[in-house]
Parts: sequence; C-alpha cells; structure tokens
Amino acid sequence: MTKDSDTPDTHGAEMNFESKMSYTDYLCLEAHDEMLFIVQHQTSELWMQLAIHELYAARNAIKAD
Repeated sequence: MTKDSDTPDTHGAEMNFESKMSYTDYLCLEAHDEMLFIVQHQTSELWMQLAIHELYAARNAIKAD
C-alpha cells in the first residue's frame, strides 16, 4: 500500500468525532463561564512558560558565574 505524502498517517487513529461529546459539552459550562475557563487556562500556560524561561535564564547566569 502506497502512502500519499500529503495524507497524514491515520492508521489506528480516530478521525471522526461528530458523534462524540464535545469538550464544551463535557465541561457543562455556559458561554460566560466557558470564556473564564479558557482565559484562566491560557493565562496559567503563559505564567508557566514565563517561569520556565526565567529558570533557564537563571541557570545560564549561574553557569556563567
């Protein structure tokens, strides 16, 4: 079987989720609460990214003495 270079390998992967519960349905949030949930999680991810960035900078500064 040949593989088209433009087609992702989907062997064993489920690609159709139309009949499944959506993430919004899973959370059972109304529109206002959903926006708060999304913003809070994106903010948390950004804070973690900043913390990692600062830790690398501190480590490099310690290495450089």
